Amino acid sequence: LESDGGGIVHENGSDARKNYSVTIEGDIIVNPAPLTIKTGDVAIDYGTDYTTTLGKTGSSVEGLVNGDEKHADDLAYAYGNYGKDGRDGYLDVDGDKRTNNIGDYDFTTKVSNESEDFLKNYTISGGDATLTINPKDVYFHVDGNGKTLGDVVYTVTDPNNPSSPDPINEQLVYGETVTPSYTPDGRLPNVHYGVSTSLPGYGPIDSGKVYGNYRYHYDGDITVNLPSKPDIVPPVNPPVTPGTGTVTPLPETPENTSNTPENTTETTGHKTVWDGDRDRGGDRPEDKRVVTLPFFKVLEDKTTHRYGTYDVAKRTTEVKIAPSAQVLPEPNQPATQYRELDTELTTDKGTGEFTLKYNGSRFTILPDDDAAAHLIVVGDETKNRDLFEKALHVAFTKMGLEVANLDGVYIHFGKE
Repeated sequence: LESDGGGIVHENGSDARKNYSVTIEGDIIVNPAPLTIKTGDVAIDYGTDYTTTLGKTGSSVEGLVNGDEKHADDLAYAYGNYGKDGRDGYLDVDGDKRTNNIGDYDFTTKVSNESEDFLKNYTISGGDATLTINPKDVYFHVDGNGKTLGDVVYTVTDPNNPSSPDPINEQLVYGETVTPSYTPDGRLPNVHYGVSTSLPGYGPIDSGKVYGNYRYHYDGDITVNLPSKPDIVPPVNPPVTPGTGTVTPLPETPENTSNTPENTTETTGHKTVWDGDRDRGGDRPEDKRVVTLPFFKVLEDKTTHRYGTYDVAKRTTEVKIAPSAQVLPEPNQPATQYRELDTELTTDKGTGEFTLKYNGSRFTILPDDDAAAHLIVVGDETKNRDLFEKALHVAFTKMGLEVANLDGVYIHFGKE
């Protein structure tokens, strides 16, 4: 590069170009400009098509200069199989486009430009993001009907598509199928039972929990139509033995002291407790109890509202409450003990941290974080029945309580 000496000045300030001839030698090095790719994380459900996932992903760049900014819309972004290090969120983008199993898959975005090759002037970085594959939700309802618990016929429906001929498998993806089995679970009043669902490889499942790549939501109701004639006719006492004038009585057993599987009822303070059937294999008697309890809303440490009186049915995998025709007063039994448990509770509205307390009479639910307080507020419209069921299930499975231990149930609005 040659110069005419315009940068050389005589000591007296005059232009010295006429006195010198200046030559500049050397290389001018232009370094690439930094360009950063920004890609947001994306979450999908198991079974989401690859092309649908593309629409859920957004990328942009920061650092375009020298007029390249006007070509930003010409850039194309590639995500491969949404994964790296051998963990691809999709099994094969060009062939089998099935989603991989649920979980997190890290991936790096690649950027290209076909209209004008200016990306060679940049050092490109960033573009790291995560694809989260969530379980696919499956919903079904089970109805059962029979003369006895041994001959119940089950009918399964999809509440979102009642006319579906295969309610569960039509919600699965990639041709996957499952064959559940159903059994009665938990005696309710008026010859009704709940339903327990089992899946191959998992056994009995909890509604709302994840098994494999699916989250199963179900409920059910079994009606037992007791026949007019008992299934089992009790034996009669033998006739008088000739010559002795005596009668040999039969021993008192359940088989000859009751003709029907009716519940027995006892009144315990302000609540009514029913004993359920005791002919269901290895279930403990306490697994077959129903209690009628009053439920209350507490605001600013004051019981401001009665939600109502409910029948509480303890089942093997869940707790169900149903409105009762009874009206019970607020319990006034003294506190005789103290139990407390911090736990996480989840409903279809979200998840929160709660503290569960029991004083020997009252069972209390208290929110520990903002998410828990929000769940209680949004659940108020349905009297927080879903949250009550989840909390009571924890009480019976983790706090050592039984339905007959409780005299009233309380839920507090607002954190302590």
